[in-house]
Amino acid sequence: MKPLLLLSGCLALGVAGAAFAFGPSLPFGQGSAYPEAHSSPKAVAIAHNAFVPDTPTPEAERAARKAKAEREADRAILLKAVEVREAARIRHEAIMNATAESVADKRLPSYKVFNVDEPWVALTFDDGPSPNTTPQLLDMLKERGVRATFFVLGQRAAQHPELLRRIVEEGHELANHSWNHPQLPKLSLEAAEKQITDTAQAIFDATGQNPVYMRPPYGAMKASLQDHLNKKYGISFIYWTIDPMDWKFRDPKVVHERIMSQVSPGAIVLAHDIHASTVAAMPQVLDDLIAKGYRFGTLSQMVAMDRTGKPRVAAAHAAPAANRVAAPVKPAGAVQAARTTAPATDPTATGSIRPRTVTTTSIAPRAQAANQTNERGLY
Repeated sequence: MKPLLLLSGCLALGVAGAAFAFGPSLPFGQGSAYPEAHSSPKAVAIAHNAFVPDTPTPEAERAARKAKAEREADRAILLKAVEVREAARIRHEAIMNATAESVADKRLPSYKVFNVDEPWVALTFDDGPSPNTTPQLLDMLKERGVRATFFVLGQRAAQHPELLRRIVEEGHELANHSWNHPQLPKLSLEAAEKQITDTAQAIFDATGQNPVYMRPPYGAMKASLQDHLNKKYGISFIYWTIDPMDWKFRDPKVVHERIMSQVSPGAIVLAHDIHASTVAAMPQVLDDLIAKGYRFGTLSQMVAMDRTGKPRVAAAHAAPAANRVAAPVKPAGAVQAARTTAPATDPTATGSIRPRTVTTTSIAPRAQAANQTNERGLY
């Protein structure tokens, strides 16, 4: 009897265990040990939200759109900054590498000032080269990484070709200041042309370069003569913005003060590398200009930066290659014979000449007022 009761108890326990084990898989309320867990609305909602994403509210959608727009705007600003920097880099390289050839289609017939956006100035030195003072000036410029333009006299260029070569090798530019400093309007047309071509030939003989910038002695020029020379030789006439009158005031302090009191971006500074007092003034002039944030460019670099309009007078009337200054090269004998006929005028013995007003040819409207009429002195 006891074995039978034991067997019946085991069967009962087995059925109960099976009901407990399989109860959760049965329909709600039929054998489930926790029927309330399946029938609770809260449990159903939790299970539903676990698999179905929330629908964004209008506020969230607006915030997302705003964030996306801000990211796109930031990206556009970054791309624009990169574009501007790249354009500035390319322009800077073009300026630093500017040569007379690279700005040939941009040069105007004449300049007194350059229209630039940055604090750049053009230092120009007349009447050299001088073996006594020009090397000292070149040392000062080289020490500070400053570039300048030298308007040389043909007779001195022919005497000191080694100085012309050094000027070019150290990154400066050479320009024409006539053969022996006469007032060009007082000469015949042929004699005026000879002053320019003989000087250009001397520069070419020494350096292999043809000068394309000309500063007439004393700034003396007639509109008709300038127009003729510009059309025939393709040269640009360079006057000045700042005149320290260093030919008159042989005092470094006065030269320094007169330059610093007039300097402005785009200015063309006139000076003379043949005067020891001028050379003595240059270290302080250079250092003070650098301290004020100024940079220094050759004439071609300044032309590359110039934002004046583009009347292509010089380019439109460019002379054929055979008529350009210093081309073709003359035989040495012919050059020397031609030079012996030039008027023998001492460029340093002209202290009695009074300043005079000269009107140059019309150029771009923006620079016309500045470049048209200049007060000239002894230069």
